[in-house]
Amino acid sequence: MRTGGQIALRGYSYQLLYSCYIILNFLDSDKKIVKLEGIEDIDTYRTTINDGEIVEFIQLKYSKNKKDSDFFDNVLKNFLEVYLGDINNSNQYFKLVYNMAISSRSNLRKLINGELDQKSRGYWGNKIKKIKTKIGFGKVSVLMIFINN
Repeated sequence: MRTGGQIALRGYSYQLLYSCYIILNFLDSDKKIVKLEGIEDIDTYRTTINDGEIVEFIQLKYSKNKKDSDFFDNVLKNFLEVYLGDINNSNQYFKLVYNMAISSRSNLRKLINGELDQKSRGYWGNKIKKIKTKIGFGKVSVLMIFINN
C-alpha cells in the first residue's frame, strides 16, 4: 500500500500549523515581517533600533520514521549557503523545528542536546567541509563557523 501522499500531507499540515503559530505570536508590530517559503520554510524579519534587521530562518521537518544525522544534510546545506553568503552578519539565526524521533545515539542527537564530544565535532566538521566545497565556499574555515555560532 502506497502512503507517500498521506505522509506528505501530514508534513504540509505540520508546516501550515507551525506557520500560523509563528504569525499569531510574532506579528505584534509594524517592524516585523513573516515570509512563508522564502529562503527557508518560514523567514522572520524584525527591525530593532540598535541591531538593525534580525532574521531567523526556520526549516520545518516532519517524518513518521526515526531519523539520524544523514537526514540533516540538506537542511545543513541550505543553512550554510545562507550563512556563508553573509558570514559577518551576526543578526541571522537558523532554527530546525521537527516532529519526528531522532536516533538516540546519532551525532544529530548530540548536536540537538548540545553534547558534542570530540568525535561528533569531527563528524560535523567533516560534513561542513564537504558541503562547503560542494557549494563553493571551500576556503571558509570550519572553526570560524563553530566560533561564530
